[in-house]
Amino acid sequence: QTNSMNAATPDWGPEDKPSCFSAGTLIIGKYIADDNALIDALEVGDVVTFEAVIEGKDAYNTHRITEIERDSAGYLTSVTTRGDHPDASTEVVTRGKLIAVYRGNKILGLGSFLNFLNTQLGFGLCILLPMAAFFIYELIRFILLFVRMRNQGKKVITSSDEEMIKQKAIEEYLRQQAEAAAQAEAKPEETPAEPEGAAEEAPQAEEKEPEQTEPSEPKDNNIA
Repeated sequence: QTNSMNAATPDWGPEDKPSCFSAGTLIIGKYIADDNALIDALEVGDVVTFEAVIEGKDAYNTHRITEIERDSAGYLTSVTTRGDHPDASTEVVTRGKLIAVYRGNKILGLGSFLNFLNTQLGFGLCILLPMAAFFIYELIRFILLFVRMRNQGKKVITSSDEEMIKQKAIEEYLRQQAEAAAQAEAKPEETPAEPEGAAEEAPQAEEKEPEQTEPSEPKDNNIA
């Protein structure tokens, strides 16, 4: 988190020890907190990560060992550390606060990204937002799959099908209009109807001639 190690390796540092690194670099070390043998094997010049308080907050710090204190049995009790930068301060670290030893493996910039993830903004942008986008994407896929399964076996009308239907409807309308016009032209003109009763009056107009009867012979009135 600081640039206390961003400098050339000091002259007193052994050549076989890891070189410096800048702030924001992710360093990969060997975990030694539970391994007494590895703690006792530490040497001057080793770069160790330990529990510290930075700007009033509990954190991990990484410095180079400048001195080692051991008890009468040869077990490490504490170490004095200092950053490689000329302005870095020294710090005494007890055995119980030692966490890891740095062997030289590092990834530039990844540490800054991980620190950003620990903020609310970083967590929201890098974790919550992608999760929400993935959920929405899967929801849309589920809806489309549901609609596809529901309409399975049914003909789906496309835009080209709609245009074809419209064209057929227009053609059918024009055909019906043409048939109606043709029927209107072929229909004969209607003659005016005769007034009612005219047909009945004609027979009445004919007069019957009186029947001619032959005169009867006079009867013989002679009296015998």
